[in-house]
Amino acid sequence: AYHRQCKLPQTPHANAMESHRRVHLYDGKHKLRMEIRWFHEAVIPSAYCSGSERIPAIPSLSLRFGGMFFIGITIGRALNGFLAMKLSDTQMVRMGQVLIACGVVILFLPLGASVSLAGFVMIGLGCAPIYPGLIHSTPDHFGADKSQAIIGIQMACAYVGSSLMPPLFGLIAGHITVSLLPVYLSAILVLMIVMHDGLIRKTAQKEAA
Repeated sequence: AYHRQCKLPQTPHANAMESHRRVHLYDGKHKLRMEIRWFHEAVIPSAYCSGSERIPAIPSLSLRFGGMFFIGITIGRALNGFLAMKLSDTQMVRMGQVLIACGVVILFLPLGASVSLAGFVMIGLGCAPIYPGLIHSTPDHFGADKSQAIIGIQMACAYVGSSLMPPLFGLIAGHITVSLLPVYLSAILVLMIVMHDGLIRKTAQKEAA
């Protein structure tokens, strides 16, 4: 109680120590959030491969398959830097959606481990241009004066989605079957396509008016 009632004098050294502590606290929370996101995104593909009997239930081999998604998205981000000089933001997003659709179709095919591996790589390639394309096109859709606030909302929603959607599928997989992953991804893809096309139509109508 004594320490709660007494306030220590604020010195430059104390302020510096407090700022240093807050920076480390932020870095720790950010690192934990990124590790949780990596865990969700890596474990779900590997669990799908093992649970649907696409590959033997060997943890190291399963996680290797889960890592293929990250290989795809890494290669895709590198290639998109060159494609962005030729294609518009809308074309980049639609290209990504087509690649994701191809990857999901591959996952539906009962053709074994190698085909499922190609499906996860394809999905990773498709995811690569979507987030940067949506962020870059924000001023065109909402105006330069509102773009900073909208981009903040987009980034917050991206973190919320990557934190909630994998556990949601975990509940589905636990109560039904992990083999529903292609269906789950298809539903999310259709929702994204519908919402993105609606945004483009509204932007066109506003420009026409």
